[in-house]
Amino acid sequence: MLNMKASRADVIEIGFWTRSTLEYIKKHYSTWWCSDLGGACGVGAFISQRLLKHVLGMSSTLVMGEEEDTAHCWIELIVDDTPHVLDVTATQFGKQLPEVYLTSREKYYQNYFVSVLNSFHYDDRALRMFHRWPDCQRPMTWTHEMAAVLPGLL
Repeated sequence: MLNMKASRADVIEIGFWTRSTLEYIKKHYSTWWCSDLGGACGVGAFISQRLLKHVLGMSSTLVMGEEEDTAHCWIELIVDDTPHVLDVTATQFGKQLPEVYLTSREKYYQNYFVSVLNSFHYDDRALRMFHRWPDCQRPMTWTHEMAAVLPGLL
């Protein structure tokens, strides 16, 4: 049974665990991802969702938002009985954003980088839509590396 009641601190810790994993993959395998983790949002959301489920027992939704030339991924979940977003690569949109961005869903959707998106895909559909993304941005490209860093998670 999934636990719907994890603390903000627990979710933020999962976010930092995810970022550490992304930094490891970037350092050892991916020469494409940017220093601010631009290009890693899909992989980050994929890892975050699995960590939330396997470590905290939390249910969450992987979201892919798209617009004609751009796309971004994040996680939606319930924290303190309120819809929230966990975004571990929002730093690609500006240094003023925290490395682990956990905020209310309402506030998150007001950000300029989300407000321009006009098409949204969730969970399995989002994962299927990755076929249109460059290989280096697809979670499926990095399953071996993710398994090496986070055994038993996939």
